[in-house]
Amino acid sequence: MIPARLDRLAAGLITPGRPGGLALLVTAGPGTGKTRLVQETVRRARAAGYATVHASASDGSAAQLAAPFVGQVGTTSLGAIAEWLDRTARARPVLYAVDDVDRIDAPWVTALLSMTEAFRSRPVVFLLTASGAVGGPRHRGLGHATLPPLPPPAAAELLRGLPVPVTGRRAIEIMWRAKGNPRALVELGRAGTEGSGLASPRIRSIYGERLASMPEETARALLYAAGRVGAEPLSTVECALGDPTARQDLWTPAVSVSLVELGDDVTFPDPLVAEAVYHSAPAAVRRQLHADFVAAIAEPSFERAMHQGRVPLGPDADAANALEEASRRALAVGALQQAGLAAHRAAELRSDQSDAARAYLLAGLAAAAAGDGEWARDVAPLVLRRTERPDLRAGVAMTTALALSRKGLQREAMETLEGAARSHPPADRLTALGSAVCASVVAAASGLAEHLAAARRLLRFADTLALRSPPVPVLGSADPVLQRAAAEVRLDAGRALSRQEIVRRPESGARAADRLALAELADRSGAAELAVELRWGVLMDPVAEPSAPHHPEAWPLLAAGLIVSGRWPEADQVLGGAGDLAATHELTLLQVEVFALRAMLLALRGDAPGARSLAEGAWPLLDLGVNREAHRDLLRALGFAALTAGDYDTATRDFLDMDAMCELAGSFSPRLLDPLGLAIAASRSGRTRDALPAVDRIRERAGAHPPAHVSLALDHAYALLCDDGSAEERFLSAIHGPGAPARPVERSLARLHFGAWLRRKRRPSEARLYLTDAITGFDRLGAASFTQAARVELQASGGQADSAPCAAPLSAQQVLIAGLAAQGLGNPEIAERLQVSPRTVSSHLRNAYLRLGISGRNQLRQALPAEIWKSDAVR
Repeated sequence: MIPARLDRLAAGLITPGRPGGLALLVTAGPGTGKTRLVQETVRRARAAGYATVHASASDGSAAQLAAPFVGQVGTTSLGAIAEWLDRTARARPVLYAVDDVDRIDAPWVTALLSMTEAFRSRPVVFLLTASGAVGGPRHRGLGHATLPPLPPPAAAELLRGLPVPVTGRRAIEIMWRAKGNPRALVELGRAGTEGSGLASPRIRSIYGERLASMPEETARALLYAAGRVGAEPLSTVECALGDPTARQDLWTPAVSVSLVELGDDVTFPDPLVAEAVYHSAPAAVRRQLHADFVAAIAEPSFERAMHQGRVPLGPDADAANALEEASRRALAVGALQQAGLAAHRAAELRSDQSDAARAYLLAGLAAAAAGDGEWARDVAPLVLRRTERPDLRAGVAMTTALALSRKGLQREAMETLEGAARSHPPADRLTALGSAVCASVVAAASGLAEHLAAARRLLRFADTLALRSPPVPVLGSADPVLQRAAAEVRLDAGRALSRQEIVRRPESGARAADRLALAELADRSGAAELAVELRWGVLMDPVAEPSAPHHPEAWPLLAAGLIVSGRWPEADQVLGGAGDLAATHELTLLQVEVFALRAMLLALRGDAPGARSLAEGAWPLLDLGVNREAHRDLLRALGFAALTAGDYDTATRDFLDMDAMCELAGSFSPRLLDPLGLAIAASRSGRTRDALPAVDRIRERAGAHPPAHVSLALDHAYALLCDDGSAEERFLSAIHGPGAPARPVERSLARLHFGAWLRRKRRPSEARLYLTDAITGFDRLGAASFTQAARVELQASGGQADSAPCAAPLSAQQVLIAGLAAQGLGNPEIAERLQVSPRTVSSHLRNAYLRLGISGRNQLRQALPAEIWKSDAVR
């Protein structure tokens, strides 16, 4: 099956009914899919009735450019070829594909590029591929594209799709070594355990001739460059070589045959070259290489420890100690994959079984924090068969339970925790607290009453034990007071204010786990801005492995906080990272949460069909009966989608279903415009009597002194549902009360509804003031449907709203999709970019055509204002 990125490129080149020519140069490194792109494009072209000519210059012969034409014109003359292309293009489109064009002599390349210019008015498609840049600005009409490395989600999917799937620690190591190169991922994934098969005759046959031609000094330098284990700079490589002074001529022979590229660093364009170089060296030479790196790296670091761990042939306590210390340092800065790799290698170097079990558990805990459930599960039996210690077994239960919970298997997760607590009850408070904290995460996701009760039992049991440091602290160096408080409010939202005294800004250098616990407490007590700041610092800090997102449970909470605070572009960014994390490690629960929050954003932006399609598409992915938090989020998104569409009966039903689920669980706290959605829908559908008891229950669950943001939402809801003498006061409280400016979505809605209320009370001049402010707020947010509702109310009150940015009556999502289509993107590409289905894109475009009074996408540029389809917002 061809990768999606190649499929999109090929589909964009082959367009039925193409009126003119197209020339595209695709550049990429070896093994990234250039040849496969050419093959797929040729296949598509033939199926579409194109005349196809496929040339390859893989052996450097310029004659290969013309060789495929010999059967057509009987000669390799460029003039005759041009004549044939011209004649054929009069009858049907032509594809002329040339692979590895950068290996052809410059005069032939110039002639070929000139030909692309000459045929711009004819239906001739030129597809050229190269390893480097060819041509330049003088070749007008020559498009350029690159095939970048595969991102982690695509790389992980490729490894899982191999005949023997590769997951866990092996997948992480292979992804690092392959650098996103598809061919390298496949070859390393099939190679088996580390080192085996990588110096096979087939691999040597690909690179052997070029490697054999290297001078001895250069060959040794290549070996050391290939032997790096992390982010060692070029200066460290040369210091390990014994020459701390960079010398250009050392690398020149390898650069001249494209084995490496030299800039600020030495890099291998093809990662398999590095593998062939490294694994072809004798084991003793490789061990000496790593010893040389240990000597060259003065300060303790992950790289130094990993090199030290590759020197011994058998158990080595000093190397294991260095690796465990490196793991702890990596954990401190959030480099969770490094922490896991270092601890795992330390375990392999331990001779004592109990010490090995401890180190394996450290690796499993780091993997669990990184979201890698497969790695955490792989570690579990390595620990359990080595020890009966309760603290270590509790740690294994935690990592296993988290892995199960993230797949949506909440019953199995809680059974794992309770089973470990029964069979090997912890003897110290910190270990028991770790199990209770993990149980609170599972219970919050499931929303099942029996899970909430089980987590509370584990929390109470922890309180009965002595406080002493366990050999393996499953909570790491996290603050037990903070962790317990976060678990407590996770299980009982009404406890938030009683724990408010410990909500504070963390000290510099505070652990990620403590920052996230503080964020949980801040969220529940109404300090939403602090919660967003804390989570952003943990999840989006570029210092902490930006290419490896972690802490899966925190991402939806951060995105939700950004949505209610009106920071929607940042919410999109966070949901992108969360989606990558979910796809990389197949985290089903997180995937559904991402769909629900994306749907919520689409609904708020005015795209009801897209929101409904996304939420309904996520519905079958989980057993929602045991994942009630996700079920609630999907119902909320569906409710707001129905609100946006004007289907108030359906919206009321969805919000009442959501409340019923909260009532069953008894632990969910109001968030993301709860209970406001219910009040808006019920006030429009005439079901205020059904909605009022639900709002009363929300108020009761929030406690006698609810957080400020809950009070604001309740005031707004009661003002909509109870048009009595208190309505005006409640509206004004929702608009001007403490914390209202930090929640611009709710504040703008309160202004809209208060303005509408004032108009009905025959106070139009006051109404216009609030409605104008509402329009300004919604415009700033990009909430298209609410903006339109406020404009209608303003006009009804005698005001005049400024004209909308787009003259055509399109929704925000229709404007975005139409703009992308006007730029030339196809429906599948638009669908992938916006995370919706191609059917949704097609539906939006049909509606846009009707509203614009046009018949197809070729008229979009004329129908839309130029600022729409040229805007950076749709690029």
